[in-house]
Amino acid sequence: MNKPQPIFTVGYGTSSIEEFIDLLKHYQIKCIVDVRSSPYSKFNPDFSIGALKRHLEANGIAYQYMGDTLGGKPSDPSCYHPNGRPDYSKIKEKDFFKKGIQEVLSLWRSYQPQRIALMCACQSPERCHRSKLVGQYIYEIRDNDDISVVHIYMDKDGSYQEVDQHQVVLKIVQGQLNLFGYEYERSITLSSKKIKNNI
Repeated sequence: MNKPQPIFTVGYGTSSIEEFIDLLKHYQIKCIVDVRSSPYSKFNPDFSIGALKRHLEANGIAYQYMGDTLGGKPSDPSCYHPNGRPDYSKIKEKDFFKKGIQEVLSLWRSYQPQRIALMCACQSPERCHRSKLVGQYIYEIRDNDDISVVHIYMDKDGSYQEVDQHQVVLKIVQGQLNLFGYEYERSITLSSKKIKNNI
């Protein structure tokens, strides 16, 4: 039996809508799940919800908005530190967030063997809640190796890159890969502290 496709994530950053769609086509993404708390872009209107949905559907890619449950800046005031920064540890405990995760997992299963991707604005996965909050939570609750999270992006030289959740965690904690694989225990211990504090 073939291993299921990963849950992909992507951030558009400074990309044009054409570059973004080319990236999605390269990775054969069939559905975008928008996890921005505010699905609008003042700097690039093509990524505002209405225009983005039209662009995607014109290229055979479905669009679904889930930023109300999986966004990094919830409307619930109890989800924030006293300094105003989101508190991921509190968000993870909210029913709306857990419901959103289950909806994503259901969507992911329904699309197999095709691919879905969670989308946010920040191009760098290690700086975005799609890895530090959503991707990390999916990794923490998975009960088998069938569920994996892979982050895709276009590098400065225009090449396409992909990193898995392990690699992003290592970047967050400034860890390094060794010859025998991931420094797993160290990375998870350190990342749990940094990710909890939204660093």
